[in-house]
This record gives sequence, C-alpha cells and structure tokens, in this order.
Amino acid sequence: METFTIDRDIPLVRVAATTFPEGVLAAHQQLHQQFSPDSIHQYYGISQGGPGGAILYWAAVELVPGEDTQKPGVELFVLRQGRYAGVDIEGYMQNPAVIGQCFERLLQHPGVDPEGYCLEWYINRDLVRCMVKLTLEA
Repeated sequence: METFTIDRDIPLVRVAATTFPEGVLAAHQQLHQQFSPDSIHQYYGISQGGPGGAILYWAAVELVPGEDTQKPGVELFVLRQGRYAGVDIEGYMQNPAVIGQCFERLLQHPGVDPEGYCLEWYINRDLVRCMVKLTLEA
C-alpha cells in the first residue's frame, strides 16, 4: 500500500451504474459512447456505501477544457485533491474480482476519510490504481 497525492481538484462527469456489481460494465460502456476512449481522457470508477449496505457506483471521465458536459445521463463530479492510500493492479482484466479484494484491504486503513469514496483510476488498459481518500490527519 502506498500513499498518493492528487494535487488539484479534477472535474469529472460520471454515469451511475443501475446496480452493483452487475451494472458496472454497462455504465462504463455508456460513458465510452459519449466520451470515446483516447489518449486524452482519463477514466475512473467511483464507489461508496449507500442505503442498507448497498454500493453505489459511477463510471467517470476527466473533462477536457471546453468539452460539452450537457450529455444525457451524465452528472458533474469533482474528484477532490488530497492524499489517498492506494495500490496499483496490473492485469486486472484477467481477474476483475481482484479490484474488490483490494478495496477490502484499503478500507481497513486507519486514516480512511469516512466521507470519502473508493476510486479506481484506469491508467491504461492493463493497469488500474485503486485508492481511498485519507483524512487530513492521516
């Protein structure tokens, strides 16, 4: 486990998954239809606890300056600057369940921000960085 710093707030647009984990792929597909995968965009997954122990999930993409945000089914979101505990996972596509297992470990960190979220940063097609936001004191 490492500590990563995001040094600025990052504007994103996100698409909600209808269910978790079943609707995650469909949310990413919907987002990719509106914001084509390319070398400019950075893609993310955001999750947090919901009512009754449910997990809420969104597929997200970083906005490029001047990009149209008025697309159907998307909402604006700001990825908060700060410190995050995280782990890089190579080859996650061969075993996507490893992402959930990673977050189970990360959420045990004593400095996890209770108002935070779990963050997947898809660095490339083979590498994802899984992170949880830390409190200022951590």
